[in-house]
Amino acid sequence: MTMSKRLALVFLFALILYGLFAAALIVRELRFRDAFHSAATATRDVYGFQSGDLGLLRASTRKTEVVRPAAEVMAEPGYIEAEAGKSFVLDWSQDPELRPATKNDRWSPTLEGDDRIELVAFATRVPEADDPLTNEGNWQAELTFRDPATLGIIPPEKLREWGIPESFARLSPPRRYETPVLRLLFRTAGMPYPHCVGMNAGDQRTGAGVSYDLNDSNDGAPRSEVSGEWLRVDTELLIWHDSPLECLVRVLTGEPQMSTLEQKRGAQVSFGEDLRLQWLAPMESEPSLKSITDLFIPAAPFTESHRELMTQLRADNFRKRQRVQEVAFRSPETPAPATLVRASSPHYLEEHCGLLTDGGVIRNWNSHKKEKDLYLASIAANVPPAEPLRFVFLPKVTELSFSLAGLPDMPNPRTTENLFEVTLPRITLPEDISDAEIHLLGFIGVGAQVAWESNRRWDETIRAKLPPDRTFRNETPQSLLNWYLDHTPGARVRYEEAGLILHFNEEKPGWLDHFDKLIQRLRLVFF
Repeated sequence: MTMSKRLALVFLFALILYGLFAAALIVRELRFRDAFHSAATATRDVYGFQSGDLGLLRASTRKTEVVRPAAEVMAEPGYIEAEAGKSFVLDWSQDPELRPATKNDRWSPTLEGDDRIELVAFATRVPEADDPLTNEGNWQAELTFRDPATLGIIPPEKLREWGIPESFARLSPPRRYETPVLRLLFRTAGMPYPHCVGMNAGDQRTGAGVSYDLNDSNDGAPRSEVSGEWLRVDTELLIWHDSPLECLVRVLTGEPQMSTLEQKRGAQVSFGEDLRLQWLAPMESEPSLKSITDLFIPAAPFTESHRELMTQLRADNFRKRQRVQEVAFRSPETPAPATLVRASSPHYLEEHCGLLTDGGVIRNWNSHKKEKDLYLASIAANVPPAEPLRFVFLPKVTELSFSLAGLPDMPNPRTTENLFEVTLPRITLPEDISDAEIHLLGFIGVGAQVAWESNRRWDETIRAKLPPDRTFRNETPQSLLNWYLDHTPGARVRYEEAGLILHFNEEKPGWLDHFDKLIQRLRLVFF
């Protein structure tokens, strides 16, 4: 064999070895999974964490949203009924627009007058691996109450001695997001209408906000409930390990103001310079609102009014169309009566004003429309038309801080060091495959208390790879992350530990980037 042939064979053999080595590096790069770390006690006061989906526990913004002065009387709207009878038009196109000259201050630094509130107990409930996946039979979990300072268990007989309703010791766990739930139990004094506007909770060791309000997802039970002097308040938690918490609770305070509102279109009532209400219409169910369109067909007696209105709107180049609202509602088999009103302030209406009924105070206002100084809302109410609506208004809100010494009923101990290794008892993904991907990534992030950014990768082909009931049981953020990378074609992740943020599926680098990365690795090996 000539020297040139030997050199050619050596060169070919070297190329094969190089190819095999490069292939091994690529396979290792594709299959190797880094073990990430998120310190359980490290501060979350870093840019990446705060700019992501989570943040620090902070006092509420002292905001009071007012769309028009409460002292200004509202014009009675024009009314056009639809031909089908299941919608109507309310016309404020001729009502002059008003802007409030000053912002009202509804915040008080402390409770006012003789109002008093004391945190006497708390309970936590974590969805367990074998919990029912549906709420058939209205299944509820039993709660264990503890002293917020000593963390000692408060026996059920003590709760009965205090006069606490048995319903306060039961909980309908959330179904959409299987997060732990925190229940705070307060004793009030001097407060005939105690009400919690909302709460936020934070980890005292890290400063991270760890509460999440599912009020808009129809999960679980109402956020708060009153029974005599007792007030219970719930919030979902984004934490699965024992740690001391600080809870910022917003409660109403001040002398209650009572008033009535006649159920007659255009009738109005005001609460000082804070809130004005205008009664608009009754409905058989919650309404949907939209600006009037050319498709609206009026009932025959109102045809001329409709024609004049539409001519005016066209001539005005649609500028006033937003002030002409079509209100539509369906007639369900079981009617759910509601009342539509106009209000001068979203905050004062939704947080400070309640409807008095024989069964207690109703506060479930549904916001429907806010266009400049036009704000409409509805409330479920079954009050006979001949009777006026009775309202109670509390003028101030204050934010109070309460501490919990720990969360001993969590599935992971306080000694946990790495939050990527905490056990998450159950995660059930939604049916929609795109939502399921975001759901899974979100639980990885909140379980490890890191922020995240993501681009979607899942399509219908991933469905067969999921657990049969779409439920992961007793997994960790790290194991869920590994599962996601192993079962999602093209998935990538980059973790900034210093900033506590996960980057999922960033824009894919080009072949030159891959080649440069390979060269760098080869240099480390051979040089």
